[in-house]
Amino acid sequence: MSPLRAYRDLPRNAKILLGSMFVSATGGGLVQPFLIVYLTQYRHIAVASATAALSLIAAGSIVGALASGFAVDRVSLRRAGLVYLTVVSAGTAGFAAADSTWSALATSAVYGFGLGGGGTVLNAAVAESAPEGRSTSALFGAKVAAVNAGVGIGVLLGAVLVDVFGSGVFPVMYLADGASSLTVVGAFAVVVTATRRGSRSGAQGRAAKEAKAGPRTAGTRRTGPLLLVTLATAGVLFAVGYGQIQSTVPVIATSAHVTSSMLAVTFFVNAVFIVVCQAAFASWMDSTAPGRVLAWGALSWVAVWAVFFPLVLSRSFVTSTALLTVAMTTFAVGEVLIGGALPAIVNNLADDTNRGRYNGALSLATQTGQVVGPLAGGALLAGGRAGVLVALLAAGCLLSALAGWRMERADSTIRRWEAHVPELVK
Repeated sequence: MSPLRAYRDLPRNAKILLGSMFVSATGGGLVQPFLIVYLTQYRHIAVASATAALSLIAAGSIVGALASGFAVDRVSLRRAGLVYLTVVSAGTAGFAAADSTWSALATSAVYGFGLGGGGTVLNAAVAESAPEGRSTSALFGAKVAAVNAGVGIGVLLGAVLVDVFGSGVFPVMYLADGASSLTVVGAFAVVVTATRRGSRSGAQGRAAKEAKAGPRTAGTRRTGPLLLVTLATAGVLFAVGYGQIQSTVPVIATSAHVTSSMLAVTFFVNAVFIVVCQAAFASWMDSTAPGRVLAWGALSWVAVWAVFFPLVLSRSFVTSTALLTVAMTTFAVGEVLIGGALPAIVNNLADDTNRGRYNGALSLATQTGQVVGPLAGGALLAGGRAGVLVALLAAGCLLSALAGWRMERADSTIRRWEAHVPELVK
């Protein structure tokens, strides 16, 4: 199935959301590689302060993820989403005027807060756009593909703009990123309104759910452990996967004599292959239990780190580049499968009274993994233990694959129980 055919087969509201995410990701790609360069070389901010700004984005994301789930459940998905997504747009556009250390730090904190909450509200909105209120791995996999395709195009366009116009184009690029983020704000308003039209909302809807809270406690006890396993697995996968790809992988690759330009090419190949994988796996993901999809995605990452064992030892440019290309294309398989399965599992466990908190917990777990992973990986590399790092990363992915199989069995047990005791879980 071609990527365009896969997109056409999506529900209408999902098309609107994912199309806007593609536009926003293209704007994000314009500036993604350049924040440190922009702050240090154009704004003449100290390197230590620039890296502190990056850390504040991560810290702000954790705070935003913590608060967003409660905001969605206690206020509404629409109101919380519009606030968080607008903060994202204002935050990235604010970098255009960040001409001092303090303004850069403040902008980073605001931007990070919006990012942390934005992930929560967008996952919840994608789940609501699914047919019959059921989220699917394929739908979330399409989200991963749309975002990565936009980032890939944006990175290439940003590199061309900087090459042609020089560093003076950076503020314009950040303003363009902010403008592109507004497309998600508009799409979110349209989709959430359309999804909720004709349904009970606010206090009335919550009251109806809470009237049945007593009987549901048994179901909550059954799904609670599965949610905790899912969140723990998400944290591990983001620590050993996404947390390494932008931090330790470039260090290992350049140490193995891969040039910076070829490193950029392999990242672009990764982005292209994500789109191809989403189209190839869409039908299978749509008909397969999310736990099994997650397990296969984690196993694909085991293969990625297996390729890194010879890469760590290689000192040949040709061999190292070939190995890195294989690793990055294989990593794309896991990105689609894992990126589709994790939010699908969480939203399948959630209902309208706790969907925000469940998605907020997922955002918190993934953000934490992306903070802890680079710190641990960097410490091992600094100690000259690249081989140990790769072994630990492969082990983490293998354990996550085992957890995925466990999730599939547990989810099947819960659904059989629900089918036999429907009056307790409706």
